[in-house]
Amino acid sequence: MSGSTSSPGFDERAARTISTSRPAAVVVDPARAIALHEECLALARGVGAKSEMMRSLVGLGEAALRLGDPVRATELILEGLAIAKEVGEKRGEKAALFAL
Repeated sequence: MSGSTSSPGFDERAARTISTSRPAAVVVDPARAIALHEECLALARGVGAKSEMMRSLVGLGEAALRLGDPVRATELILEGLAIAKEVGEKRGEKAALFAL
């Protein structure tokens, strides 16, 4: 059933799969990481998967920082931090704060 938290649909599974590839993509190729995170963010927003949205936003922020855009990085990471607080995801909050 698509969008259900107990039985994720294809798009939600895809968003999770893409979002879990974040660390390697950011380190190896920030431009590729941005493409992956943008795809994941679109999928996550489409199904309302807030944890995946948060991970993608933080990942986009980390990649933006590596590409020399600290203002955009801060905006993205703060958006991810707000979502982490909203859904009560403490690990996400810590990741976002560490990225700042």
